[in-house]
Amino acid sequence: MLRDDVITLVLEVPRAHGVFNKPEEKQMDVFCRVQSVARSEFWRAKQNGLEPVYIFTLSEYADYHDEKIVLYRGRRYRVIRTFVKDHEIELEVGEVTADA
Repeated sequence: MLRDDVITLVLEVPRAHGVFNKPEEKQMDVFCRVQSVARSEFWRAKQNGLEPVYIFTLSEYADYHDEKIVLYRGRRYRVIRTFVKDHEIELEVGEVTADA
């Protein structure tokens, strides 16, 4: 599979001694394939209050470590769901809102 684009995976690490401190962010750039969300999948997700934007496909074991935030083309996205198939993982993401 051709992975010809790059995303940044963001792992949020809680800081010691501070419930009110923002978590530290560790970032890692990875190669991926970018797809738009199919109409049927978009409307199915929309019925559950989700608004998926992209699906990023990347190497399951080497690249993904349960990060919840993805940076792509200057925008911040939250991982809505993951789907593992063969030796790849798909990350379905939606835009981060003020209340997320």
